[in-house]
Amino acid sequence: MDKIAKALEAINGLAPGQPLPSLEHLARCAGLTKHHFHRSFKRAMGVTPREYLLLKRNVGSTSDSYQASATDSSSASTPWALSETSDAAFALDASDLYVEELYPDWLNTLNIGTDTCITSAQSENLNPAAQQSANVFYTIRQTTSGLLSIAFLHGRVHKLELCDSLEDAISELNLSFSFPAYILICLDTSRSKDSTEFASLGTKADELVLAMEQPSGRMVYVSHALSSGSHVGLT
Repeated sequence: MDKIAKALEAINGLAPGQPLPSLEHLARCAGLTKHHFHRSFKRAMGVTPREYLLLKRNVGSTSDSYQASATDSSSASTPWALSETSDAAFALDASDLYVEELYPDWLNTLNIGTDTCITSAQSENLNPAAQQSANVFYTIRQTTSGLLSIAFLHGRVHKLELCDSLEDAISELNLSFSFPAYILICLDTSRSKDSTEFASLGTKADELVLAMEQPSGRMVYVSHALSSGSHVGLT
């Protein structure tokens, strides 16, 4: 964990707007090979380095950014744009679990790697246990009350929780939605052919944050999954 802490120091020391570091740079900070670092980071933090970096940048975005995206249904769930890569199919096999490190632009390699969103059919092929798994889409947003963890199950808000830190939010998500019963998919780091679904859920997340920051008194429905029974509340 001490080695991973050195990489976290490098990430946390980034200035706003500074380019995100490469996987190779973070591995050097930790004194590990890229493969070993990737595996060790995922074990220690519950997410891959790529997911953590993009979550960290999203959490640090300004309130103006998510307010703007909340009023624009066509916007993505993050206030910055990630470049798209080729839609060509890429074959995954058990011997190549960390294919993202083969690409120099690993942060923008969106359609490959174990930390990107894959279709249900792909997940079933990669892991038989995934046939019984439910996809949980989540995001972590900065609010004036703290970090808000938002998880969606079957298109509905299933979990809302204020957390003290990004690490706490990730830990709580992994405890609440453990594999193989659930597959956690981060909205902020995933872009695929299902981008319409991601944009829709991202917009819902933006609206939840906006409702917390600027309550209007409008009545909204809250999923029964968040309490002992369905209810409505003021926003």
